[in-house]
Amino acid sequence: MLLSQMGVYSKRYGRFYMATFLLLAFMTYIIYHMFYSDSSIAGRKQLEAKALHLEDKLVALKQARFFVEQEALLLRPDTLDSELLEEKAREILLMQNADEKIILYPAETLPDSHIRQ
Repeated sequence: MLLSQMGVYSKRYGRFYMATFLLLAFMTYIIYHMFYSDSSIAGRKQLEAKALHLEDKLVALKQARFFVEQEALLLRPDTLDSELLEEKAREILLMQNADEKIILYPAETLPDSHIRQ
């Protein structure tokens, strides 16, 4: 009779240990993801910082797009300004008239008013 009772006890304890192990594994999984996943507290702060950085970058790109659109608008055939066209051609081709002198500065020493933004 003792052998049969030990079999019952060992099955009962086996189920108990299995349930305990599964519960601990599930709790470990939840706690791990609370601290180290993208939706955790630290991960959410990182995502918010990245979103702010990307919003700033978007504003800068929109400004650059606006300036490019304005230049493209000035270069259309119906609104073409000959002085602007001449200026752009000289800038691109590095050409000058006979009575002009070109002074080239290194990029670090340019005055702020001459730097394109």
